[in-house]
Amino acid sequence: MNSLKSIYFAFERMDDYNAMKAKIDGKPVSGDYSKSEEIRIPLVKSGGIYVVPCKINGLEFTFYYDSGCSSVSIGLDILGVMMRQGKISESDFLGTGYTQYANGETAEVIVINIKEIEIGGYLLKDIEATAKGGMETPLLLGQSVLSEFSSITQDNKNNVLILKK
Repeated sequence: MNSLKSIYFAFERMDDYNAMKAKIDGKPVSGDYSKSEEIRIPLVKSGGIYVVPCKINGLEFTFYYDSGCSSVSIGLDILGVMMRQGKISESDFLGTGYTQYANGETAEVIVINIKEIEIGGYLLKDIEATAKGGMETPLLLGQSVLSEFSSITQDNKNNVLILKK
């Protein structure tokens, strides 16, 4: 039941996100960006924090946009769902490590390889991520994805995240 509750939490902001898609300067916010140099993703606030939808190995989740986080971070419950659905395999486990939170505390994490992460219709391959905690663990979109882009702009007036290749 905890996994289902966590997945529900990850999806609960998708309606707000989808409603906002059409409001971004008439520019596409999803689709084929293989020739585009700019990706525009609507930012929706959830509990005072911006969220963005992403697909991990084909599964859709809503992530907190966290430019201060060093990697993509998921909960162990989400990792379990991905394993049961065959979206991650034993070869994707890279080992263990430690992460440090903003308050200075450290925690042990499982380091994994995400074969594919799709953000705003743009596909990234072989992204390092960490897994820890349980259903209370937020899904964080951090620097292991954001550093793949040459420029990141957060447009607070229009609530848009602009990623440039």
